[in-house]
Amino acid sequence: MIDKTIKVLLIEDDLSDARIIRKYLIDLRHITCTIYWVKSLADGLDALSREEYSIILLDLNLPDSRGLATVQGIMEHYSTIPVIILTGNDDERVAVEALQEGVGEYIVKNDLTSHLLINSVHNVIKRFRVRQELKQKNDELEDICKNFFNLVAMQADGVVVVDARGRIRYMNPVAMDLLDFQFDAIVHTPFMYDVMDDKVLDVEIHRKTKPPCSIEMRKKSFIWEGKQADLISIRDVTEQKRVEVLLRRNQVMLLEAQKIAHIGSWEHNVATGRETWSNEIFLIFGQDPLIGKTSPKDRKRNIHPEDWFKIDTAMQDAIKTGTPFNLEFRIIHPDGITHWGWIIGKVVSNEKGKVVKVYGTLQDITERKQAQESLQQSEGKYRFLVEQLNDIIYTSDTEGVVTFISPVVEAITGFAPKELLNRKLFYFYIKEDRPRLTQNFKRVLAGESFSEEYRILHKSGNLMWLRVNARPIFKGKILQGTQGVVTDITNQKLAEQALRESEARLKDAQSLGQIGSWEFDNKTRILKWSDQMYRLFERDPALGPFTKEEEASYTAPGQLPKIQELRRRAIEEGRSFKYDAEGILPSGKHIFLSAILQPMKDALGQFTILFGTVQDITERKRVEEELKFQNLLLSTQQETSIDGILVVNEKGKFLSFNKRFVDIWGIASDAIATSSDDSLLRSILDNFVNPNQYFERMQYLNAHHRETSQDEVTLKNDRKFEIYSAPMIGSDEKYYGRVWYFRDITERKRAEDAKRESE
Repeated sequence: MIDKTIKVLLIEDDLSDARIIRKYLIDLRHITCTIYWVKSLADGLDALSREEYSIILLDLNLPDSRGLATVQGIMEHYSTIPVIILTGNDDERVAVEALQEGVGEYIVKNDLTSHLLINSVHNVIKRFRVRQELKQKNDELEDICKNFFNLVAMQADGVVVVDARGRIRYMNPVAMDLLDFQFDAIVHTPFMYDVMDDKVLDVEIHRKTKPPCSIEMRKKSFIWEGKQADLISIRDVTEQKRVEVLLRRNQVMLLEAQKIAHIGSWEHNVATGRETWSNEIFLIFGQDPLIGKTSPKDRKRNIHPEDWFKIDTAMQDAIKTGTPFNLEFRIIHPDGITHWGWIIGKVVSNEKGKVVKVYGTLQDITERKQAQESLQQSEGKYRFLVEQLNDIIYTSDTEGVVTFISPVVEAITGFAPKELLNRKLFYFYIKEDRPRLTQNFKRVLAGESFSEEYRILHKSGNLMWLRVNARPIFKGKILQGTQGVVTDITNQKLAEQALRESEARLKDAQSLGQIGSWEFDNKTRILKWSDQMYRLFERDPALGPFTKEEEASYTAPGQLPKIQELRRRAIEEGRSFKYDAEGILPSGKHIFLSAILQPMKDALGQFTILFGTVQDITERKRVEEELKFQNLLLSTQQETSIDGILVVNEKGKFLSFNKRFVDIWGIASDAIATSSDDSLLRSILDNFVNPNQYFERMQYLNAHHRETSQDEVTLKNDRKFEIYSAPMIGSDEKYYGRVWYFRDITERKRAEDAKRESE
């Protein structure tokens, strides 16, 4: 849509034509049209220098300029304003050349109608605005590419010092790693590259132990140890070179996408029905100009079926009534791909007023259509992004007054957008942070960007932390205000505070848990110990971590090769390992240790750090050995008991039973082999006179954790059993399961019966 109010500059020397055009423009519906009329090119240029206009209506032939020179006089200085040519000269060549100069449309005054003029103004402003928006987005894309290139180009970190005789005097670790050299092997040797003053030397180097890489070197003279020397900086530009190739490819693709669509001319002879096309028309229709056909039948095959009717109707109306036309339509290429065309049709009549020829131009506007769709999608995505992002998006004017703020602000701060609009955010920040905010706002007004952290009070009164990234907004060269992204970093700040507290707690925990930690830096070859490591190994911190030679004396015989092998595997395989070891302290005391190895790699997958923890588990080992003994003692007691013993867990599942349990119930070996509770339970219950009744009894006891039970039961074979069940309750009052004792008392009962009978 175009604006509801437009300003039109009419450059026309003919009073009657000017009146007609003004009348047509006043008929524009839903649009207020302000018209400024001048009679010469000079007056038009003067008017353009003083005010901005939405569109220019330009007569080709003026008192001070004629033909294409008039168009060029306007386009040379004001190509950013859409132009419609109004002329009494029906010259096809001039029309094509004017369109190629950038004119939006070419109208012959004899063909001018209110409808045609209004449609032309609408279409030209709309197309011009889309073209300008596309150019703006392309410019922004180019700026992003340039900024990214500059960012990549800044990454340099290797340093070499070369004396006046060209010998290497110093090389920092980064340079040694980059060039794959050891300093001791090359110190005082000639530097192998000839770097010129104020020049950049690009070299691809092939290294001994590392893949090839591209480097960039610069030289600067300075004083080293009182003598003249050269400081050579070395920058790894391997990734930069790869990015440059991609950027060049993208720039080529960008230029291709920006090419102006081709314009072709066509002509239809009404008497013969013959059509004539320029070469560009064939190309627009996807045909070879040497073999393409131009008949209406062939043309119909190239036009989308849904658009053919309006094209054919417009052509027939032009022939019958002399009405010119201006249409957009879809073109089907031979490969089936749809393109878009913009056709302009005009007529030539004989002395009797009969149309004898229809002619015009055709322009491929596929890219323009795609740009419009992309813009619509981009705008939709942007609106969706702004509304859906977890971050607050805002804009403000040059006074700091909020002109837009995204809805998510309410979820983050508790303030609704309407509470913040047309107000200064300055007053929402806590007083201590306002001076810093004021200083940064001045930086933005000076054309800079900033990223800072500030505190505000949530609407509920709680303190919050926000990170604000702000930049200036320009329209042309005029500062409009600021745009910013605000991120809630309250949780991050709380996490940082928690991290500091946890590090302190970790240090205490390591001390209490007798856990030491260590770290080995592969680049610096430096090993670091925590305080607890020194206490663990009874070593004076002033001595530092023990050396490779000393490590053997701290390790039980035969264990060091295993530990060294695990370290090697951790580095090569990039995974962690856990192992137990036995250590020997200087006092001669043996301790048991549980250790973890963990490697770390950089972004390139290169090993950088190996770190680990060591815990004294001597007491745990002692307890484990004691527990093993207790378990062995318990197992022995169970197996020597005259009772059958069954242990179940808190859910009633079988955990263990002794041999006596198997014997007294006569459980078959295949039932034991299945490890199935159902099979074992069936082997027991099948012996009861009333199996279901006792099964319910067992379920009841499993459900009532605190109850004990002692029963005497008679089985199917007249054997009598005493069954005792008790819960297993820990010192923490937790229920762990239940123990069942089964004793065969058949003989005892017989003896008791015999004694009673004898009495």
